[in-house]
Amino acid sequence: MQEYEKPWQVMPAKIIMLAKEHVSKNTDFDGQLAFLLLDIGVEAALKTYLINKKQDIEKILFPDLIKKIKEELEKDDLEVDLQSLEYFHRIRNKLYHQGDGVKPTDENLQRYLFLAMDVLKTLLAIDISELDLGPESSHSIWDETWKVKRTLDDLTLELKERLRYFHESCGLIVEQLRPNYATREFELELINIREEHKYLPLENDDKIEDAQDKLRLADERLHLFNKLTGGQFKNHDFVDYLLENINHLHVLLVLKELTEDFDQEWNKYVEILDRIVALPVRWESGLDSPHLDPQKIYLEHREIVSWLEEKQKTIDGWISAHLPNVWRPGPSLYLELL
Repeated sequence: MQEYEKPWQVMPAKIIMLAKEHVSKNTDFDGQLAFLLLDIGVEAALKTYLINKKQDIEKILFPDLIKKIKEELEKDDLEVDLQSLEYFHRIRNKLYHQGDGVKPTDENLQRYLFLAMDVLKTLLAIDISELDLGPESSHSIWDETWKVKRTLDDLTLELKERLRYFHESCGLIVEQLRPNYATREFELELINIREEHKYLPLENDDKIEDAQDKLRLADERLHLFNKLTGGQFKNHDFVDYLLENINHLHVLLVLKELTEDFDQEWNKYVEILDRIVALPVRWESGLDSPHLDPQKIYLEHREIVSWLEEKQKTIDGWISAHLPNVWRPGPSLYLELL
């Protein structure tokens, strides 16, 4: 057992450690018990964090607890997935009050475990992710390939769904800022520029005349793009990237409108797109490898989701302020089922 530096670290850590042991036993009853223990351990960790902040938590209800936690996290510049905590707490309530016949899914149980460990690490500076739980840990649900694969599929689908909603939200703002940019005719013009002035590699692509032809077509794309958008872009590669997908142009406009450091946010957006494509492939290739690290996968996934959530919050704020009568269904019911 880990030696804790502070006495107030002991109870939350031990409860979540006990939950982790029950997760590894992989039975319906142990799954139910583990989920309840995770909820108790998380709530104890949240309250301990507030107590250390000299906050009064006597008889506090869970919604108020989350509200106070959010306020303190902003002061400390820390981040915890409070939305998921609330979601899992609702599952816990159903599990607790309905009893038999209700059990958490393997995916939700594993996600809650990782989230609980993240709460311990972020708020109380305890990392239990590497602790050995003994022989029973060899039965972890992450060791069963089909369950790992199903979980990876869920993570991948969530990334794609959040990105889709992010793009749609940007498009809604563009409809207000640049109405013509949001029309089908405009999109078709972009496609025409991209396809009709595309350089097709020839057999002797290294010839000087071929290189000149390639540059000429790039100049044409740049000129036509600037003419269509009214822009003054000079970088061929940047314009070619915008021509790949109209969503890129919409995100460009929104980030320029709503963020202070456009260059940083744009580079992050491009990185996020690359990772959403590359990470699932790497995760999948690691299924049969003994080096597959579920915690690392979860943290990589959370990093991407956190950026998208942060940007989505800013975008939703703009839409609420400028389009108060627009009804939006959210990123899809699928996310509520994860």
